[in-house]
Amino acid sequence: MVHQVKVSIIIPVFNVETFLRQCLESVIHQTLTELEIICINDGSTDQSLHILEEYAAKDNRIIILDKENGGQGLARNLAMQRATGEYVGFVDGDDWINPNMFFSLYTSAKQYDADVTICEFQLFNTAKGLIPQTEWFKLPIHKKFDHIAFRWADISEVGFHLNSGPVNKLFKNDFIRQHTFTFATDLYYEDIPFVFPSLIRADKISLVRAPFYFYRYSRPGSTTADKGKRQFEIFEILQILQTNIEHFPGHEKIRMLFYAYKFNQLFFHCREIDTTYKVEFWENLKTEFNKLDSESRKCLRMHAFLIKLGRKRGCQFFKVVKYLERLRFQVVK
Repeated sequence: MVHQVKVSIIIPVFNVETFLRQCLESVIHQTLTELEIICINDGSTDQSLHILEEYAAKDNRIIILDKENGGQGLARNLAMQRATGEYVGFVDGDDWINPNMFFSLYTSAKQYDADVTICEFQLFNTAKGLIPQTEWFKLPIHKKFDHIAFRWADISEVGFHLNSGPVNKLFKNDFIRQHTFTFATDLYYEDIPFVFPSLIRADKISLVRAPFYFYRYSRPGSTTADKGKRQFEIFEILQILQTNIEHFPGHEKIRMLFYAYKFNQLFFHCREIDTTYKVEFWENLKTEFNKLDSESRKCLRMHAFLIKLGRKRGCQFFKVVKYLERLRFQVVK
């Protein structure tokens, strides 16, 4: 008997042989069994493809797409075209998930007819192990939204504080296809132009306040560990997101919140980037600030409530007002 696919789980794979078995074990042993597991081997040069074939021989829910290396964004986009599930979820090949993750997300999504459902996550560092779940890892959404469906407009002041990755979220497949949401290709931080437009356009969002996803942070070779020249790609990614938002109805209501998010991201990457590139990155950041009209600059400087919110959550939200006041004297004529 053929069961309807409730969730298509998309797993991009590139040279993660050390961690891939743990990832696949956590996916195939989900308590929700009506799954389609689409694994995209993105030109791996290690034993990743062999491991995928080993698991596919034991579990007919696993579909392998083998392609030349083209980046995680392209891999996910190709898999989304293939996905037949009612909902679509994402797991990275070096991470793992709680056995009840997709059952809980799917149950919530169906209960509230949600376009997007979100859970919490935990960080895992290879050297330090599991990092205790501080406030930064938790959903910055008031608990009054725990058992209802809501929209971006209901949480707009904290919307851009949500994690920009797709891996702790479940997306309704028809919703993704209707709006043709895709990941950026050939760029780092490719998930930002997919996740935030999805959240902003969703008619209904639901959440599951539990840390079901385990994210392996800053492993050698990962995007989060790369502090080099590719950090500059955040400028292009943020421009893609800005262009997308400008085409949405009522975008004026989120414009300033987006700017606060944008410069928070730029300050973060300016701090993270290798010393060799800091001056160049800072000059690019100032150029972006100078593109703003005087009203936007003033409004950003007055957005102190965002900083207070960031401190309350215990996250590393950069002091936007302080930095922009400093820039006002340096670059604003």
